[in-house]
Amino acid sequence: MKIFNLSRLMLIMDEIPTHKHSKKKHRVILADLVPFSLQTKFWIKGPGDLTLGKGDFKLLEALAETHNLTDAVKKLNYSYKYGWEKLRKISKKTGKKVAISSKGGSGGGGKVELTQWGQNLLDLYQLVKKDVENFLEKENEKIAKSTFIAELPPKDKG
Repeated sequence: MKIFNLSRLMLIMDEIPTHKHSKKKHRVILADLVPFSLQTKFWIKGPGDLTLGKGDFKLLEALAETHNLTDAVKKLNYSYKYGWEKLRKISKKTGKKVAISSKGGSGGGGKVELTQWGQNLLDLYQLVKKDVENFLEKENEKIAKSTFIAELPPKDKG
């Protein structure tokens, strides 16, 4: 039988008769494929050079969670300077502030919170990300169940 399944990888070449009583043979590939899955990367593209990707949204997510830039950048293994610079660039690219900071009391501990604009961008990203993940999950289930037959023409005797 000539089968390959898109969930595992192993190639087997063989020759089988074209008919029950025929001496003529077809070359076939039997293939079991390694766990294949569809993967994707996406970003949000706006006018001009506006492009926001996974790293931008990871920072916004961490800020939404911690309300503190120091904690957010620690969580992402970014430097404090890199985090501030990234926030500044996102704001500059989009034309609106994505976060605002406020000073802490006598003990310090200032806050950095997303603006409504920053939250809207994050919400959009999370919505699209969820839709993409759901789509990929369904397609990967189909791939795992699919079986294909591959047959090659007879080998040249020359």
